Amino acid sequence: MISILALVFTLQAGLAQVQSEGEPPVPIAIASSDHAAWKTEISNALQQLDLLELLGKITQIHPISVNVPGDLQRVPLENTKGMEAIAKQIEIRVTKLYLDKLSFQRPDQTLWSADHPLLPTMVSFGEIRVNAEAKTPAGIVPLEGTFLGGALPADFDIFRDRLELHPTPARRQNEGKIDSVKVTSTVPLVGPILTKLAGKDLAKALLNAGVGKTLTLKQGELLGSEGGGLGSVLPLLKKGGDAAEGGKGGVGSLLDSLLK
Repeated sequence: MISILALVFTLQAGLAQVQSEGEPPVPIAIASSDHAAWKTEISNALQQLDLLELLGKITQIHPISVNVPGDLQRVPLENTKGMEAIAKQIEIRVTKLYLDKLSFQRPDQTLWSADHPLLPTMVSFGEIRVNAEAKTPAGIVPLEGTFLGGALPADFDIFRDRLELHPTPARRQNEGKIDSVKVTSTVPLVGPILTKLAGKDLAKALLNAGVGKTLTLKQGELLGSEGGGLGSVLPLLKKGGDAAEGGKGGVGSLLDSLLK
C-alpha cells in the first residue's frame, strides 16, 4: 500500500507541473544533393523497414513478444510533456513488448529535418502491450500498458551512426488513433488509480518509448525473441501463401533470403 500511495502522490504532483517545449522544425522535401550524400544511410533505413514489414507479416499470423535490452529500457519521462516532475522521483523501465497484427505504411518520400533525413511512416496494430516496472521511493511497481486497434505515426530519423524511431512527432499529433488505452498492474488498486489519474499520458509515454526503441533493433534481437521468434513462425509463414512468395524486393526478397 505504501508503494501505491507513493506512486499516486508523485503522479499527482508531477502532472500539476506541465512545462512547454519548443517544437522541432517542420521537415521539408529532401534536396537531391542531400539524398545523394546520405544514400547509404537512407538505404540502411529502408532495409530496417523491410525487416519491420517482415515482422508485421509474422504478427498477422502469430503474435510475437520482444524482450527489450537493458540499455534501452528506460522511459525518458523528462522528455514527455506533463511528466517532467515525475521523472525526478520515478524511474520507469520497459521490459517487454507484445505485438499483434502490426502493419507498416511504406514512406512515399524522404524528408529533411534540420541536418538529417527522415522517413515518415504509420504503424497500425491490432494490439500492443508494453510491460514495464516503475521504481518508486517506496518500491518497484509492475505496470502494463495495453493498446487496441490503433495507428501510430512515426518518423525514422536517419543519422550517420544510428537510426532513431520517434513515434507521434509533434507535427503529426492528429494522424494517429490511440483511443483504447489502459494501464494495469498486478499490484491491487494501482491499475484503476493510474488509469483514472494519468492513464493516457503515462500509457503513451510507455508506448512511445517501447516502440521507438524496440523497432530499431537488429534482425537477431527483433525476430529472435521470446514467445514467437523467427524460427518458430517461419513454418507458418511458408503456409501463409502470399507472405512466402518472392517479390521484386521488399519483404518478399528479404523473406526469400531468410528462408534459404
